[in-house]
Amino acid sequence: MKLSALLISNFKGIKDEIKILIDNIVVLVGPNNSCKSTILDAYEAYVSMGNSLSLDHFYGRNSNIPVIITGIFNDVTQDDIASLGQEWYLQDDPEFGECAKFQIRWESPDENGVKYSFSNKTNDWKRGGAGGWNTLLQSRLPTPIRLNPNDGYDALEKVVKDLASKNAAQKLKDDKSKVASIVAEIEKLAKEVDEELSESIGQLNSKIELELNKLFQGATVSFETGVGKFKAEDAIKDGSKFFIKTSNHPSSLEHQGTGLKRAFLWSAVNALCSEGMYKKGTKTIQNETPKVLLIDEPEINLHPSIIRAARKAIYALADLDGWQVICTTHSPVFIDLTQDHTTLIKVSNNQQGVFYFQTDKAHFDNDERDNLKMLNRCCPTVNEFFFYPNAILVEGDTEYLAYQYIIEKSGMEGSYCVINCRGKANIPTFIKIFNQFNANAIAVHDLDTKLRKDGTTNSMWTININIRKLADATNGRVKTVVHNPDFEGFYLNEAPTKDKPYNLFTHLTSADFEANIRYKELRESLNSIIDGTHKGLYSTSAELDDMVCEDRIKIDN
Repeated sequence: MKLSALLISNFKGIKDEIKILIDNIVVLVGPNNSCKSTILDAYEAYVSMGNSLSLDHFYGRNSNIPVIITGIFNDVTQDDIASLGQEWYLQDDPEFGECAKFQIRWESPDENGVKYSFSNKTNDWKRGGAGGWNTLLQSRLPTPIRLNPNDGYDALEKVVKDLASKNAAQKLKDDKSKVASIVAEIEKLAKEVDEELSESIGQLNSKIELELNKLFQGATVSFETGVGKFKAEDAIKDGSKFFIKTSNHPSSLEHQGTGLKRAFLWSAVNALCSEGMYKKGTKTIQNETPKVLLIDEPEINLHPSIIRAARKAIYALADLDGWQVICTTHSPVFIDLTQDHTTLIKVSNNQQGVFYFQTDKAHFDNDERDNLKMLNRCCPTVNEFFFYPNAILVEGDTEYLAYQYIIEKSGMEGSYCVINCRGKANIPTFIKIFNQFNANAIAVHDLDTKLRKDGTTNSMWTININIRKLADATNGRVKTVVHNPDFEGFYLNEAPTKDKPYNLFTHLTSADFEANIRYKELRESLNSIIDGTHKGLYSTSAELDDMVCEDRIKIDN
């Protein structure tokens, strides 16, 4: 039995119930204040099995509306049913199929939550319910290990310091002569200090003794240096620290940059967990215990190349047995659509604004997977469309330059992004992604010819048909626009053979671009696509055939 989804309502900034799917890797994206970190908080609250929540955890700080978090569990085994009871095993749930549902309701601030189980007998929630509820669920729920952007490294460094000091204490316990020799050396040092300071200390003693005799006649004062109880483990712990060497310049961790400290955090967590030495509170998390890393914005303070390395490290962590990752991010670089068992969730504080993309349901073929890997390497910001409400899919650099310029001139930077698909052949793959993610897009491409000069079928025409076929499956969320015969011919009545992006740049930056009627269609192209008046908009493959026929008629005439 494993957790497959969390349903969250009336928790912090979330009012109406939202559904969060759980996978090996879950990446949460969305604008600021869209409750991404709140979802990590909700997971921790659920795993606590109902530990009390403060008033600030209630939506709108309204204690009259209970916080409700529900866990949906799939892969229910016969052993699970035997432990929980047959009543709590659901065989035909309309959304999750065979599953079990367990809920915690916090009805008042600062009081423990109340547990509910969903009964197949009453088809409703029943207070308490399944026997052994806490024990079984806690054994099935991965232990959360939370890393926040403002976390310090001190606690993790202390774990290693404690280990070193305990080992030192054991060695000294096994060989007491070592302690004796250390204490003897310190006592020798104390005597040397005593002799060197005897004159100044003697004067101070005399003055103190003089003042003290005014109250207690006959009292004498002396100061002797000595050695108190020596604890080698404390000395080692207090004097130990991590040193990081970069560019042949070693420096203690406290004097390193913020980015390196953040990278140290999850590196240390991984290492300590693998050795069964990581502590959550006073409890040590054993190596075999299932764990989930909850990490907020791992890209913060990191150089772009380090962000890519961090993405690989964190995704690789989820490949290890017993590990899952749930992270929030504002970086397209942190998204890898080629990774199996990965769920991307665009988060909102209401279910209507929550969208999902699951790599296991994308059904990419090998070529599409390879192309996405190539795009990630060549264009690391290609996944920006997950962060925008609308995207424009284009074939190459020329169209990218044009629509990026128009977006900026129109003040639409927050609403539209341009995705350079690096070739028409990749546009269908992106439409697949947009369809599953319920996102809006405009697919822009050249018409091209149906046949090559030798009379064989042009593969680019086959892609035209595929683009429209996939767009048909999106319920109108993906519009298609064709440039006949191509971008330059459609807007500029030109046919440059080289340096096409630079050629367009000279037009965009010309002194009369904003006024010359020659550029009117190009200037207004995005607005005309949006309002449905663009000449290149089409909704069926037959319309493409008609364009080819019209071209033939023009040639014949």
